[in-house]
Amino acid sequence: MRTIYYYQKDVGLDQVINNPEHVDEIIISSIHFKNKRMILNDDVVESKVHYQLLEQAEELFNSGVHISLMIGGAGKAFKELFNNVNHYYTLLNNFLKTHPFITGVNLDVEETVNIEDLVHLIAALRVDMGDNFKITLAPMASVMSEDVVGLGGFLYKELYNRIGDCIDSFNVQSYGELSFNSLSADTYQNILDNGYPMEKINLGMLYSDYNRATFDNALISIKQIQDINPDAGIFVWEYALAPPDNIYHTMWANAIKNINNESSCAIS
Repeated sequence: MRTIYYYQKDVGLDQVINNPEHVDEIIISSIHFKNKRMILNDDVVESKVHYQLLEQAEELFNSGVHISLMIGGAGKAFKELFNNVNHYYTLLNNFLKTHPFITGVNLDVEETVNIEDLVHLIAALRVDMGDNFKITLAPMASVMSEDVVGLGGFLYKELYNRIGDCIDSFNVQSYGELSFNSLSADTYQNILDNGYPMEKINLGMLYSDYNRATFDNALISIKQIQDINPDAGIFVWEYALAPPDNIYHTMWANAIKNINNESSCAIS
């Protein structure tokens, strides 16, 4: 299975650097736009506070870990972006091209947007960044399984029907789709039954839903998902607090990669 970490709290990526084989993707979070600048968390992207993170991300890219950049989440990133799209898109495009180890973006739309603006953004990224650049979105599980309007005020099925060929995957926030504090394989199957291809669906975990005991329950459900699709992706928000132990951050990925082994939570 593919393992994907969202990385926001800056605790350093040393553990992944020492053990990169269990991690498939790091999504650096999160980008916003303000006062004509592009912001990574609390500081402009050019700030020296981000130097170490970007250096470590490049090192991981050279070790085979895919590096993406999350745009949005809480806040008004897309409102600001679309209100001054020519300026902010130029900043984003320039940043990506000057940091070629970042080979994807994750668009987490949690505010009402015009679907036309989103379609144009995805199309522009595909043209400007090329076919090997990875474009993903982060919908809630319900909007993927039931075709209801999501936080962005649009139907993801409409978006997929219009520009799905340019979307590499959906990182589905299945946080509310929990059964006994574990991921639900039924949720995964429901999304597939609704017409989305399995190679484009990743399911997600929220760190606060799990402790050591409930994480073991989640591994049971993840194994069921693996039985449906051995190449399925699982992500966690977020790296610094990933279960089952927020000191050994890579234990989460190790456990999933070794899900068929009897001792899934061994530290390595």
